[in-house]
Amino acid sequence: MVRDGTSGLEPVQVSPFLTAAQNTSTISLGVNLPARETEFSGAPPNVLESPIQYFDSIGREKTLRIVYTPVPAAAAGDPPTNQWNVSFFDSAGPDPAAPIASLDLAFDDTQGGVLLNPGGVTEVDLTGTPGAPLGYSPASYDPVTGQIAVQASDGDVPIRIFVGSPEPGVTGGISQLDAEFAPTNIIKDGAPAGTLSSLEVDERGVLQGVYDTGQRVALFQIPIADVPNMNGLTALSNQAFALSPASGNVFLHDANTGPVGTIESFSLQQSTVDVARELTDLISTQRAYSSNATVIQTVDEMLQETTNIKR
Repeated sequence: MVRDGTSGLEPVQVSPFLTAAQNTSTISLGVNLPARETEFSGAPPNVLESPIQYFDSIGREKTLRIVYTPVPAAAAGDPPTNQWNVSFFDSAGPDPAAPIASLDLAFDDTQGGVLLNPGGVTEVDLTGTPGAPLGYSPASYDPVTGQIAVQASDGDVPIRIFVGSPEPGVTGGISQLDAEFAPTNIIKDGAPAGTLSSLEVDERGVLQGVYDTGQRVALFQIPIADVPNMNGLTALSNQAFALSPASGNVFLHDANTGPVGTIESFSLQQSTVDVARELTDLISTQRAYSSNATVIQTVDEMLQETTNIKR
């Protein structure tokens, strides 16, 4: 945008019939896995699962099914393995029964179920030849953010899934404690197609459309104009001002940057009257009125005295 002039500005026009959708790009898993499931039991592993809804780029609702399979100890008396396999199944995939990604997790039972090693992190490659078998390829795991990438079938971008981090100070994600299986806090973005319900302007001057699905979309950026000499602006009607040689050239800033302040929405603008100057003028007017009143009173007394002498 042109900053040193108004040629880059355009009228803000928003249709009340706007619709929008947002694809899911991030899912944060807050899940506790029962530590006792990795002990020896002699029975088949107790498979746990939780479905998570996500949205593609046009607002269609899909389901990402996450299956947690414990790796129990091999024999009685062996310590718990503290290991799990996590598989992701996409309802929109070519084969919903085949996992699109698989993840092996290991926990430390001396540190409150802290994720130790996300070994074997894999993601499926969906960019191969159509009809060819889906193959797994190594995926990167960020030990600081605790995220892996899972490419859903209808997603435009990989879904970044937070599974937890072994780094100090990073909490959340998947834990293993001696408690029941509980998807305690699953946070995701994305929204289905919705209709514009209201408009809001934030402190940075971004005009946001608020949709009936709760989604917020940035529609326009409203700048704040600044001139070297504000007192040199030419006052127009309807509280508008025009540039003049005394005001200098205009420069457009984003709100809350440089020398300009923030934009306060849902607020009435305060008066631009200079209170000190107006008080000074009020005192001067009051003094002048008092002086004139004194003069009138004196003249009235003189006329009254003159009338008394005539009598």
